[in-house]
Amino acid sequence: MQMVKKLLIILISIWIAIIVFMPKKELYYLLEHQIVKYNVELNEKTITDTLFGLDLNKVDVYMSGINLAQISNIKFITFLFYNKVNLNQLKIDNSLKSVVPLNIKDINITYSIVSPMQLDISADGDFGEVKGYLDINRTIHLDFIKVGNIKSLKKELKKNKNGWYYENRI
Repeated sequence: MQMVKKLLIILISIWIAIIVFMPKKELYYLLEHQIVKYNVELNEKTITDTLFGLDLNKVDVYMSGINLAQISNIKFITFLFYNKVNLNQLKIDNSLKSVVPLNIKDINITYSIVSPMQLDISADGDFGEVKGYLDINRTIHLDFIKVGNIKSLKKELKKNKNGWYYENRI
């Protein structure tokens, strides 16, 4: 029993050490380098390395050199088997108001080893509250839990017995 206890403590200590000493900023720069292939650039004011993640403040999102959005704060949290990205106060450029909502309070994207084939997504904004997923086949499905101002989105939404939802392949 003592041997199992020692082994478990060693494994947990190694796991925590890997997370704490992981080169989080370098992984973020690798992510930035990868999304440049899609003409997307992120310009952040500050990057803060935290114990279990990374915080980015005042992030501007550019696509093909055009400023499309500003994000007040992005938090990356990792525990290797459970990862989460939280985007706060997302403001979209006015030129896209007919396609997407202009103000989004929060977006949470979660990956867990429990469901390795999909990302869970939840968001809250002027449109209401949505929950959904992005699966490995690149299908996104978002259910509107609380409906707000969806006038600009209605042409993209479908309705069933449970309410409004959005589904598409990306």
